Amino acid sequence: MLCANYADDHSFTFGCGLMAIDLRLSTKGMGDWPGLMKFEAGVPDIRSIAAKKPSDVARFVWNSLDAESQPGGVRGKIFVICLAVVLLRERITPFYVNCGIHGIPRHKWDFVMTREDGSAAVISANVAIRERWAHEDLAAWALKRELNPSSLAYIVIQNETEAAQMRRRIDSREVEFLDGSAQVFSDEFDDLIESLRGLTLVDLPSIINRGSAAQQLGFGPVNA
Repeated sequence: MLCANYADDHSFTFGCGLMAIDLRLSTKGMGDWPGLMKFEAGVPDIRSIAAKKPSDVARFVWNSLDAESQPGGVRGKIFVICLAVVLLRERITPFYVNCGIHGIPRHKWDFVMTREDGSAAVISANVAIRERWAHEDLAAWALKRELNPSSLAYIVIQNETEAAQMRRRIDSREVEFLDGSAQVFSDEFDDLIESLRGLTLVDLPSIINRGSAAQQLGFGPVNA
């Protein structure tokens, strides 16, 4: 059974981990949602998912949790779960969930991974990005300036139309500091995951900003 481990030594199988990740993201959570419980019962080990490509794994989780029929807030949670499953299956760990980085105020990323050289690789997961892309680009600039210029910042988007718009913004240099974007069910997502697999990740908790206990901002590291 593939396991993920929290820094506080709480260990769980990833079947239970889907629920745990969601409950840590929101005090309201989805722990009693039948769709999530059914998925956990049917997929007790994420290695048992037949799909091989990361994009196909993400699509399997998205469809299995019936994301399209859920309200927007729930779809966002499901999307984070899709990416968490892919990162764990590909052993792109350790990673932090829903955390910021010290020195960069008022911003958090869905996934933060830290590297040997003191830089970070971050992912913002968005069902739809709308106008938030400008804020994400500014955060990427701050990440490279305040932490390490070798840091990498990516956006993964579910909405195909908005993903195409984001690519055009990056190609035209309207977006200056983000290192790339990907539509989650496409080959470009597979390419992004392959590039992340090539990074040497280490746990550097001193740069991670989880927020105050009252904020319940984020958690990690999660390890495969």
